Amino acid sequence: MGLLVELAGRYEVTSNRESGFGRYDVMLRPLRQGEDGIILEFKVHDPKEESSLEEPYRQHWIRSGKQGSF
Repeated sequence: MGLLVELAGRYEVTSNRESGFGRYDVMLRPLRQGEDGIILEFKVHDPKEESSLEEPYRQHWIRSGKQGSF
């Protein structure tokens, strides 16, 4: 969060205390209309359990029963 202090004049910075799939970690909401908002989600990669950074998303996608690519 400390790295985002520089953006305080341009964005409302919100940290989400909840965790898990479907929840963001940090949201940057632009204070000026027309600028892009940014949603950040941080992950920890455990190479012993996951073959790639994509693996946790793929597993979630399969468990949720969704069709197509993620």
